[in-house]
Amino acid sequence: MLASFVYAQNLTDAAQHILPINTVRGGIVDESALLEALTDVAYKRLAGAGLDTFAHEPIEPNHPLLKLSNVILTPHVAGVTAEAALAVSTVTARNIVEFM
Repeated sequence: MLASFVYAQNLTDAAQHILPINTVRGGIVDESALLEALTDVAYKRLAGAGLDTFAHEPIEPNHPLLKLSNVILTPHVAGVTAEAALAVSTVTARNIVEFM
């Protein structure tokens, strides 16, 4: 499993205006620490969060992050756009030409 890069201490020290976004890999954000930072009424450490990937996919239907109004969650599809497909195709074609 990938080690968490965004973990409890990072989130504890975070300012209220921070809005972490993860579209890379699940597991790089400590979801328990993120949940605490988003819901701890005494500290209100984060403005919100955006996640496109999770430690365990698909995310469980009863996951607490799904209940938060300041969190945007997508089902690991951030790179599924026409622009992303064109970029991948272009890089792939360029790599094939350079290899030949």
